[in-house]
Amino acid sequence: MTAELAGAALVVYVAAGDILRALVVTDRATSVVVLGDRGLAEEAVRRLRADLDAQAGRSMPARLAAVVRAATRQDADHVESMLLDPVLALVGDRDLVLVPTGLLLTTPWHALPACVSRPVTVTPSVGVWLAARRRLKAGGPTAGSAAVTVVAGPGIPRGQAEARVVASLHPGAVLLAGAEATPAATLAAMAGAGLAHVAAHGQHQTENPLFSTLELAGGPLLGYDVQELRNAPRTVVLSCCDLGLTDVRHGDEALGMPTALLAAGTATVVASVSRVADEAAMEIMAAYHRAVVAGRLPAAALAEAVRGNQPSSFVCFGAG
Repeated sequence: MTAELAGAALVVYVAAGDILRALVVTDRATSVVVLGDRGLAEEAVRRLRADLDAQAGRSMPARLAAVVRAATRQDADHVESMLLDPVLALVGDRDLVLVPTGLLLTTPWHALPACVSRPVTVTPSVGVWLAARRRLKAGGPTAGSAAVTVVAGPGIPRGQAEARVVASLHPGAVLLAGAEATPAATLAAMAGAGLAHVAAHGQHQTENPLFSTLELAGGPLLGYDVQELRNAPRTVVLSCCDLGLTDVRHGDEALGMPTALLAAGTATVVASVSRVADEAAMEIMAAYHRAVVAGRLPAAALAEAVRGNQPSSFVCFGAG
């Protein structure tokens, strides 16, 4: 396990009743840290996500905007004090591999001060993370493919501009936009790709997370659809609102668009756990892809992209 971490720290969050604990694994030691009340931590995460939702793409009077920004900083500090501060002395400045429990899987980690420029990988379980890492090392057409698919869904003012910028950074990329960006064409172009980027309206469905949708030309692409992908893309970037969200069923099973893609064979998914403004998404996504082209791994590329931006709700799921 420590060899697979390659110098990163693994933090597994475990709830026993109302008490939240963290199992911390580094190349030096394994420790268990008591964090506190699980319900309070979950409520703090909900408040922080609500703050980010309130700021996303909304024009507010200056005083109200200042109040919301202050609330976001306060709530981010509160989440960090509950989930990270007790373990920071053990993890130091290492990269993080986080295995949250329950609603904590929807934490916007890069909104926390300690994670703004730190590579953070989030996974629903250690087993999912190890499987994704093995896929990266196994080779084969998906892992070794340089093919890039970029898709722009309808109704996003900056969606096609973002897609063109991303495609320009990857010579030879397949670009689907306008009437060409149908669910069927998107699935066909994603199959076997090394990287797929989708800029579209997204909707997370709480009642049945696998009915969460990417809104494309002619209709939605569902979580059920991507779960059936053969030869899934190595990395999928969802520049959409909310599609990093998951819901937890019995046995702490997480369901949502990221887990559907990971189950289909994708190694890494980058997605947002809250609403995201088009302008902010375009800025972060362009910076992310420039970092990827420069050779950064997805978690490091995302950390580099969000640095200096507003608190970000994008999360790197899977292998990192």
